[in-house]
Amino acid sequence: MMRSVFVLFLWVCCCNLVLAFDYDGYKKTTLSSIVTESDVIIDSHGEDLGLEILTPMRAVSFSNQILSLPAPCDTNALFQILVMQGHERNSLPAVSFCLEIENESGQSAVMYVQDSLVSAMQSELIAGDVITTWSVWVFSNGFDRKPYLLLNAYRKGLPDA
Repeated sequence: MMRSVFVLFLWVCCCNLVLAFDYDGYKKTTLSSIVTESDVIIDSHGEDLGLEILTPMRAVSFSNQILSLPAPCDTNALFQILVMQGHERNSLPAVSFCLEIENESGQSAVMYVQDSLVSAMQSELIAGDVITTWSVWVFSNGFDRKPYLLLNAYRKGLPDA
């Protein structure tokens, strides 16, 4: 009996952790809006050089097509920015993958993908799929003129699909 109660307790705790993600804390937007705002941020400094760090970073949600599945990438800039903004390095999630997303107009952005999401993404998705994302816009890159985001959660398809 006690074992059953303990298992039930663990199950309830795990479900609450999964359900605890605050989807409502992310502003619904479009990749087009983010790219337009990114261009304004980059242009406001008069040069297409360097990284324009968003302070504060912005939690955003939108749907778009993925161009490729997550692949290993350099995440040094992401972690340097997060640490500069006061986050403890050892409290940050493992991130060593990226993917690129694109809208119907050909505008694109880069998403850093938490390692905990990669396995599911690689088994559930193929290049060209539409996903809804919940991510944090961290910076815009003046060199390639793209916004860079950290993916926190995703769902295959459109939000109401």
